[in-house]
Amino acid sequence: ADVYGQDFMNFSGFIVGLTMNVFNPSTRWQETSVNTRQERDRLRMGLYLQDQMALPGNLHLLAGVRYDDIHEDFSQIAVTTQVRTTSPSIDVNTVTPRVGVLWRPRRPLSLYYSYARNQGQTQGIEYPGTPLDPESSLQHEVGVKTEWRDGRLVATVSAFELTKRNIATNDPNPEHVGFVLGVGEVRSRGVEVSVQGELADGWNAVANYAFAPPKVLVGASGPNASIVAGQRLPFVSNRVFSGWTSYTLPSWSALTVGGGATWQSDANPSSSSFNVVTLEPIFSRSFWLASAFARYNTAFAGRRIQFQLNVENLLDRRYSRESVCNGGLGRNDCFDFWGLPRSLQLEMRLGL
Repeated sequence: ADVYGQDFMNFSGFIVGLTMNVFNPSTRWQETSVNTRQERDRLRMGLYLQDQMALPGNLHLLAGVRYDDIHEDFSQIAVTTQVRTTSPSIDVNTVTPRVGVLWRPRRPLSLYYSYARNQGQTQGIEYPGTPLDPESSLQHEVGVKTEWRDGRLVATVSAFELTKRNIATNDPNPEHVGFVLGVGEVRSRGVEVSVQGELADGWNAVANYAFAPPKVLVGASGPNASIVAGQRLPFVSNRVFSGWTSYTLPSWSALTVGGGATWQSDANPSSSSFNVVTLEPIFSRSFWLASAFARYNTAFAGRRIQFQLNVENLLDRRYSRESVCNGGLGRNDCFDFWGLPRSLQLEMRLGL
């Protein structure tokens, strides 16, 4: 069983005629330009059961079911008048299944199929103040697994179809700023190849490649719509590769060091992201990111303690996950949503 609660608050508004020194900004605008405050309270409780069993003929079956009880409250407050507008609450009760079948005709080879449904959560409010229905998804996957070196090296090739419904996108109506629409349905069909295992004593590695272009089946409409039926889902890379390795020192087994890199291809552009001069679409550029870690295991007072240092974006690369250009009425605004710079995180885990 699990319980998840969230309180969310969002301020929005327009800044008119504001002048500010960007190198020494003032916070006064927060009091003069905020028009509305949106509040969202979410409580999700889940209960799931799952079992895995071995059947005759080298068959293995996994079956599970999950029950979700979701309650969400929405309200919007006009900052100047303090008038509160309350939207209808959302109460969702769903049962989602999960089934997997694996057949192992001989030891180094396995064939499998999996089916799963999932219930998500509401991603925003549509005009004039009604919460969107929660997202939901459906997955089919078939694959082949094989192994070498007595199971120390494993490879998997799979084909899958993922369908997500009711994804939120910005309302294209210029009079509905701050509201979203549920675009309907997006489907991603693709393949994935992964290899992982122990290359030598203490040396482990994993490599993964996926190709999955997401296509919008049911989308929004209008001149400013960003998610349109028949097009690729914007800001999502079609190809992703990652490779990671770790090494535990033979003479000092308490220390493990490792790292790796990920690569994402150019992301699909939004239909509203184009160069206003050439009318060419604006793509988010591909990028590489490197990371590293060091892990140390020890004991204190009879309890296991683990320290781990993670370094993300090791080379401090500057990369953008979304590149957008908007034009019209004399405007030619282009901007990027930059990814995180180099960051360090130190973790400590204590065994109870």
